[in-house]
Amino acid sequence: MMLLEDRIYYHTPAIVKAIADFLSTVTDEEFIKAFDPEEMNREGVYPSGAWNRDNKPSGLYNAPDILNEFQLLKSFFIRISTGDNYCVCHIG
Repeated sequence: MMLLEDRIYYHTPAIVKAIADFLSTVTDEEFIKAFDPEEMNREGVYPSGAWNRDNKPSGLYNAPDILNEFQLLKSFFIRISTGDNYCVCHIG
């Protein structure tokens, strides 16, 4: 992908804390209940067509996999929110 097509954003420490505070209110049960692989496939969320309801812990693009990714994201924001940290995000 060309650099001009890339998007790089950053979040200030206040926004990092707000994100961490919000993520900490979402339980694993609520997150899994909201997981809808059919909608993700229908809306073309990458990797489109791969999201599934297979609940094997070793599976990819299923509830256990996306929950693990959510827990890592939550942990990351909580950890960096304890200091005066910015967060750089790349979408591309």
